[in-house]
Amino acid sequence: MFLNNSTTVSIIIPAYNAQGFVNHALESALHQTYNPIEVIVVDDGSTDDTFKICQGYSQFPNWKIYKLPRNRGARFAYNFGWLHSQGEFVMFLDADDIIFPKYVERIFGVMVVEEADIGFSNLYVMEGYNKTSLLCYGTPRHPAFNFAFGGPEETFPKTHMDLRQLILRTASISPRSLYRRKLFETHGLEDHRLSISHDWLRNMAFVLGGAHCIFIDEPLGYYRVHNQGNSQKDPVASAVDALRAIDIVLSGELGELSSEEKSAITTLKKAYRSSLFQGLAQSDLTNSQIISWLAEQKI
Repeated sequence: MFLNNSTTVSIIIPAYNAQGFVNHALESALHQTYNPIEVIVVDDGSTDDTFKICQGYSQFPNWKIYKLPRNRGARFAYNFGWLHSQGEFVMFLDADDIIFPKYVERIFGVMVVEEADIGFSNLYVMEGYNKTSLLCYGTPRHPAFNFAFGGPEETFPKTHMDLRQLILRTASISPRSLYRRKLFETHGLEDHRLSISHDWLRNMAFVLGGAHCIFIDEPLGYYRVHNQGNSQKDPVASAVDALRAIDIVLSGELGELSSEEKSAITTLKKAYRSSLFQGLAQSDLTNSQIISWLAEQKI
């Protein structure tokens, strides 16, 4: 059963050296029209002014600001924030993204009506500090998201099985999703084996486990693309992490896949392998260094 509007929603904001962006994320959490909300900010050992900026919000009711003694990575910060949250519903808001004031209210309202476990909306894409009218999931779609949909025209699926197939092809449920807390209690927190692709694997676990997901086509925020993002900053490391996540899915650890689904995710695995070797080929490493590095990755 879903609760009424006395249900607390927890917004968890992990932040690392994000002094140029974090105030935008904090302000967007502060001005949500839904109530009650608690905000958990986790500074992941920043060495710039990120924590100082975040501390300025400690005056607000139901805001908790934490600073980790050293950088542990997004996965650890996500889990730390979740463990310190109380909400029946939880969402992660990265320090470089923005949600509009009605984001939580709109998505929560539809989730209650649809009795959904996961809810998210379309998002505009922001390139650095430049706002665009391009979208993550709808049209006109930002070119960076076309690969996940097989082209610029296909829209986000409306049925559970179509969604499952799309995620297996690599499209991720929005990292700004609102989740029922019970999903984490059933399937676990962010996987300790991954440093970048933990959110994709989380959504895979939830959807393969039968979670009901709803999507609102209306854009209700900005997803920021910039060269300091984890996947953009180090595409080689991103490919390695994605391959690890794919192997976990193929192992059957998250649930059984049909033969067609195994084929789809095996094709995805080959694409990431190609991306990995292209990245290594363009590096300054010698052949022997590449071989040694690959052996260390255990992929």
